[in-house]
Amino acid sequence: MNTKKEAAGAATSETQHKDTEFSQIQICQLGFFAEPKTMMQIDRQTGIRRENVCRYVRTMKQANAIWIVRIGRCPITRHSHVKFWTTNPKFAESLPKQLTLF
Repeated sequence: MNTKKEAAGAATSETQHKDTEFSQIQICQLGFFAEPKTMMQIDRQTGIRRENVCRYVRTMKQANAIWIVRIGRCPITRHSHVKFWTTNPKFAESLPKQLTLF
């Protein structure tokens, strides 16, 4: 009996973890949608750790759902050469389109 309860408990916690991860990526998408922001700004705004935000940005890049708008100075860390990301196609339309080389 204990093994069935343990197995059911493990499945429930695994499902909850996946649901939490999915909602965090949605929160990141919405955070980048309003205006172009750095990963650290999303970290401070949402409370999602920057390491996780980085992972979600990679996932969105693979799906071609996020774009770099500009590179500049981070308003939080004051580091230069930081990427400002957006998921809003309105901001992405202003980016120059590169023609394919081959």
